[in-house]
Amino acid sequence: MLIVIFLTYSCEMSRKVPLDAPIYQPQLVIQGLVSPLSGARAIIRYNQPLGDNDVDVPQLPKMEVYLIENGERVAMFEQDSADQFSIPAENLDLSAGMDYAMEVVDLTHERKYVSSDSRLPDPVEVQTIYATQDSHFMDDYALGISLGEVEQKVEAVSVYPVLLDSMMQPVKQISNWQTQEVNFWNKISTRVEYTNDGLWTKEKELLFRLSRDYLNEGGEPMLADHVDVYITYLPTDLTRFVRDLEELYFSGEDIFQQVRPVYSNFDNAQGVFGVFSETKRRLEIRR
Repeated sequence: MLIVIFLTYSCEMSRKVPLDAPIYQPQLVIQGLVSPLSGARAIIRYNQPLGDNDVDVPQLPKMEVYLIENGERVAMFEQDSADQFSIPAENLDLSAGMDYAMEVVDLTHERKYVSSDSRLPDPVEVQTIYATQDSHFMDDYALGISLGEVEQKVEAVSVYPVLLDSMMQPVKQISNWQTQEVNFWNKISTRVEYTNDGLWTKEKELLFRLSRDYLNEGGEPMLADHVDVYITYLPTDLTRFVRDLEELYFSGEDIFQQVRPVYSNFDNAQGVFGVFSETKRRLEIRR
């Protein structure tokens, strides 16, 4: 009885304590991705405050960005009007097994940010690949891939299928809540399979059951007959970054869970740089 009275009294004495929003501290965030097929892309910006906090996010200072090979600058990123930096694939000469890094130079504040090295995996060797309509559910199809053995370590394999419309263009709307876009991030973070030791000495088999559904521009449901399949090999740094983001997403909203930082391979900034190998195959979804 005394315990019940104590608990009741304690509840009545509770008070709402307002919590001040944390003070916004600008921090430079860098994301750089490079592949022989797609070229190089770097996004550099300051972190954004949560909510509608009335704070000023600093303007990005004047920057120069370089691709580094064996400690030497081998290519310079071009900056566009949206403050994205890129190098066309035809201007790159990358070699499997070679280590690459990215250097960001802040000309305004005379600072330099350099990533750790990222090793380019072997080229993606596809032995066989097919897409066939499901015999029981015509809205679905099976995607089968057989990959050749690798000599360099591959930490993870990412498979990104992109449905095509009747004009052989990537569809934008998969459903009312799902879209698809061909970009660097989707290529390295979609249907990721983590390998054991990063090497396989015989063919590696992958099999997926996927949907052919999409919505046309009028919002009508359609079935795709063709698909572009992007297959990507990830090195150690990108694999760790993608895995950290997956675990962060699936960790839920437990307020008692300790928040850990996402992997970064820049010493004096937050972000990641990595090189990856990829290939693209266009398939007819056969009946």
